[in-house]
Amino acid sequence: MARSAILCEQTSGTRPNTRCTRPRLRCAPARRVSLAVRRIFANARQFQPVTSMSQIVEDTLKAADWISQALQSSGYRADFSPESLWHIDFFFDDHSRKGEPTPGGLLSEDLGKRLFALGAYVGEVLRRNIGGEWYGDDTDPQAEINVELRLLSGAKCWPVQRVMKRFKNGSEDSVAAYAIGMGLQIGPRPKRSQSFSSKRPWWKFW
Repeated sequence: MARSAILCEQTSGTRPNTRCTRPRLRCAPARRVSLAVRRIFANARQFQPVTSMSQIVEDTLKAADWISQALQSSGYRADFSPESLWHIDFFFDDHSRKGEPTPGGLLSEDLGKRLFALGAYVGEVLRRNIGGEWYGDDTDPQAEINVELRLLSGAKCWPVQRVMKRFKNGSEDSVAAYAIGMGLQIGPRPKRSQSFSSKRPWWKFW
């Protein structure tokens, strides 16, 4: 995935009206004016709105959007709703068994990339429905695994690591149960009325 520079948003001030309405008014000494101007600009810089995003956080957001499209192309619900997390469990039931990808399944290729994307999706469902913010360290060699979600409640979680546990341990580490434990109401487990299969090659979404 492409990595871009830090995003910055800058604002520009309006030009002050320098027209003198009282010609006989004495002007302050140049040095005093210079100091005052410098203070004004210093204060302006303090309140300048600047937003930044680490590259791993940007990658996490892109991966969540990608896997959402890919899952929906295969018949899974992946609309970032709380209920959609049941379908992440369905996905693992369909495409993994005892910590191994099902032969020919959707985890049989690009396993690491797809587990990262699934973790990103789980985290985004939590963030969008509970509130929170992603944090990550671009210098961390395992940034994809250690990317962290800090919820408004003050709780911290690592969705990618949790998804890796779901893959390894099966339903005992259910994604749905994890979300409920984080305070998300996901509703009752839906009945599965159809089998899920890939309708389009996933690489077309990457």
